[in-house]
Amino acid sequence: MAVEAEYEPGAEVEKDAVERLGLRVADEPRSIEAAVALKYPHAVEEAYDVGQAVAEARLSYCVLHEACYMRMEAGSWDIL
Repeated sequence: MAVEAEYEPGAEVEKDAVERLGLRVADEPRSIEAAVALKYPHAVEEAYDVGQAVAEARLSYCVLHEACYMRMEAGSWDIL
């Protein structure tokens, strides 16, 4: 699994995560089958205590797999 993360609006994060699918990891026989595209809110970028800001943030992310694509934002799943 690969994880790509950007601060909102994260215009390239989903594209970057898709590009990871199928790549081989060094010294591994299998390719990357799944990737996560994660968008951090601006509050995290500007926080003094980043760990606390992430713990309190509502994160947006997509889980991408060769066979399935799901998006989670604000607690609801969409299967695309």
